[in-house]
Amino acid sequence: MDPVNGSSGYYVVRNINTSLYSYEAKQRAYYIEDKWQVTDNLLLSLGLRKDEFTNYTPFGDPYIEVDNAWAPRLGFSWDVNGDSSLKVFGNIGRYYLGLPLSAVSLFTPATTTDTYYTYSGINADGTPVLAQQLGSAVSANSRFGRIADVRTAVVKDIEGENQDEIILGLTKQLDSGWVFGVRGTHRHLNAGIDDQNYDVSNTALIDAAAAQGVTIDFSQVAGASLINPGQTNKWGVIGTDGQFHEISVSREAAGFPKFKRNYSAVEFNLERPFDGKWYAKVNYVWSHSYGTTEGQVRSDLWRTGGALGSYQGQASVSTTQSWDHAALMEHFNGDQSNDHRHQLKLFGFYQFTPQWGASANFSLISGAPHNCLGNYYGTEYSGRDPAGYGGSAITGGPYHYCYNPETGTGSASPPGSQGRLGWIAQLDMGVTYKPAFADGKLALRFDVFNITNEQTATNIYPFSQLPDNTTNPLWDQVVAYQAPRSGRVTLSYDF
Repeated sequence: MDPVNGSSGYYVVRNINTSLYSYEAKQRAYYIEDKWQVTDNLLLSLGLRKDEFTNYTPFGDPYIEVDNAWAPRLGFSWDVNGDSSLKVFGNIGRYYLGLPLSAVSLFTPATTTDTYYTYSGINADGTPVLAQQLGSAVSANSRFGRIADVRTAVVKDIEGENQDEIILGLTKQLDSGWVFGVRGTHRHLNAGIDDQNYDVSNTALIDAAAAQGVTIDFSQVAGASLINPGQTNKWGVIGTDGQFHEISVSREAAGFPKFKRNYSAVEFNLERPFDGKWYAKVNYVWSHSYGTTEGQVRSDLWRTGGALGSYQGQASVSTTQSWDHAALMEHFNGDQSNDHRHQLKLFGFYQFTPQWGASANFSLISGAPHNCLGNYYGTEYSGRDPAGYGGSAITGGPYHYCYNPETGTGSASPPGSQGRLGWIAQLDMGVTYKPAFADGKLALRFDVFNITNEQTATNIYPFSQLPDNTTNPLWDQVVAYQAPRSGRVTLSYDF
């Protein structure tokens, strides 16, 4: 049996996950709004929202708090002709997200580890016969079951995740009875929250502490700290002198790129209102999501199990591997994994009789970026794994360098630079029956989703290189397909 990949790439993952704690979070919001009819045709909407977020330790003490989240809103609606035949609308505003709850595991006695093994057979009870352990246990955020000082789990004066959004659009009633609409949207993420590890790979923090005469006692701090990526952060650390210290680390000193995510979209709609017989709507969206972060999770590394194993931590809100080390963020700027450039949707409904109706929904969505990760081939750090995340004998390196076996080296691989996955086409159909004796209140509906049973890949295994600098045999294998054909029966009654 191959000691690296097991037989034909098969292996066993032993996952240990314990959470011996409970916690509480409080969220409050205050909102004031005024609608001002400036003229007969022009309406303004003015609003102001204030959010307050507080997360508590299992002992009832607040450990992270945001209470200055002010979000102004402004909108307008202009009835150009005064008869609703042509309307122009728009709004601009700021929006905050609540604080992540996952940070509590950074300082409580939580354990989340994966250990990889080859196996030589299957026991009678279905459990594998373990053979060789493939390296030591790994934990995405150093969750090895120890208690740490809560003050080290969140940087001081952390800013809540927020984005600004602007929308401008119009709707026009056509002479044929159809309604045409177009809308443009732009979103800019101002600040985000993610975690960065407390360990020897965090050289910027170690150097900044040393400049203040502080040596960090890593046995007393959290496994990681929540930070505002791409900003100057003031860390709380425990020194070997037993004292608490505050250490500032700038973005430049940490070696991180600027924190950026922009989303732009143009949407076109053509709708035929229901006339008692049929209804139809055509929708097309062109959009682009790009920057140095996807958001609070990593959809390209979402897997937490399955036939190709586990790569934990990427679906846990605001505790992804991004921003854990500057080397992980090299060549990260590009089309993010949730970027689907084109989306076409067609929907229609036909009423055959007062009792019987049928509907159909067709969607065609362009594929997400095809990603390729490997060992580190940059020049800023020595070695092939400066973050210490590439030691797994299954995944290998998680850096944005794609391995080429012909040259024996890796080249820069920003998101979106390796092409795209395939287009996702899906047809859903349904039929509805409303018996006459129930006066239209009772409905029996049967739906079939993905009626042609399309099986387009929606995610692939992105890791191209193993720790021994060889090609990962699992690279580019499909790990997720669109949902197969399925049916649903619904019985409803309207009171």
